[in-house]
Amino acid sequence: MWTKKATHLETADLPQGHLNFIERNPSFIKHHRASSERVASALSRYAESEVVEEQNICKLVVKMTSSCNLRCEQCFQWREGGFHNGLDPTAIPYDESGNLFDFIDRNKCDIILTGGEPTLHPDFPKFFRRLAEAGCFIYICTNGLLIKRYFELFSEFSDQLAFLISIDGPGEIHDSIRGKGTFRKTIQGIEMLAKGKKEEGKGWLIGVENTLMAKNLDQSIELLKICEKHGVDWMIFNHLWVVDLFARSEYHKFCEDYDVVPNSYTGFDMGDFSHEYIEKVIATLSALREYPAQIPVLFGPDYNDDELRKYYRGKMPARENYLKMGVKLDVDIGGKLVMTKQFPDLVFGSVLDDTLEDLMASDAYQRAAKSMREGSLRVLNACPDAHNFLV
Repeated sequence: MWTKKATHLETADLPQGHLNFIERNPSFIKHHRASSERVASALSRYAESEVVEEQNICKLVVKMTSSCNLRCEQCFQWREGGFHNGLDPTAIPYDESGNLFDFIDRNKCDIILTGGEPTLHPDFPKFFRRLAEAGCFIYICTNGLLIKRYFELFSEFSDQLAFLISIDGPGEIHDSIRGKGTFRKTIQGIEMLAKGKKEEGKGWLIGVENTLMAKNLDQSIELLKICEKHGVDWMIFNHLWVVDLFARSEYHKFCEDYDVVPNSYTGFDMGDFSHEYIEKVIATLSALREYPAQIPVLFGPDYNDDELRKYYRGKMPARENYLKMGVKLDVDIGGKLVMTKQFPDLVFGSVLDDTLEDLMASDAYQRAAKSMREGSLRVLNACPDAHNFLV
């Protein structure tokens, strides 16, 4: 989520927004340097050994629950056709997660909590406290509606915490995508965090992510200004995650080797987008890059103009490789170890039944990781891990 270009900490050629960020967040920068060095070393060892090993696991995603309190238009999980619509509400059970906690205690991974909406987990306070007390740095991907409920809990561990809060545009635009009144509630949560940071010395990071789409392209600069005004530390503008027919067919064939019929891609955008729309996206990105932002502004994926035209037209080839499986684990709802949280069709067992080290040492996991080292899949072209975990 903190993209590769932002890991470059030589200050001579950094934009002013990045310099401001470094000055405002010294504790995170210290953690980030150590984390980046750890990831780089792990990737190097993994590329050399070609074996997934516990010593190289630096980051761990925990999909806390499938439940969500919103139904956002662009959500590949809960929009019409999204694969969560066919699932019973599921949450990883705290009392059965001993194997997960043992692994985390040994390895002190960076933790990414996601969902659904992770703060809806019935045992969220217990989970969060357990992970924080293990000494992990925790990222929470959230819609921000329940920040007030857990503010005191978050305050206890503010130096180990970063929020990535979804906002889809100013006021009415956001509400038209996520539901009436949600913009005001989310901004109120951000204001609480910003006040705690400014007046009480809380060390947490406040990040905002936005998904670029037809409804909000014209308001991108306005949203950036709103975020700057309200004390946000950094922003990332994401492209719609495009999974065209060829990508779906390729992924189907890949899953067939594991006797799996995938369905997780049903909620993703298909493309092919119009020439006018693509050029408008490109113009929007150009305006965002030229704007003298006072906070870091990142893009996911950070494609150039020609790459974007290929991406939105379904012409972008798969990445050369996908090394994520050797340094980052994705634990899906119900404790299942999966290839990637966005496409959890391939399941390699459950941490509720077996240790994570045994699951990732399994023939199936090692075989899938080998395939990804030799060549990625087009369904993963928009995956941040495909762009960040590089040797």
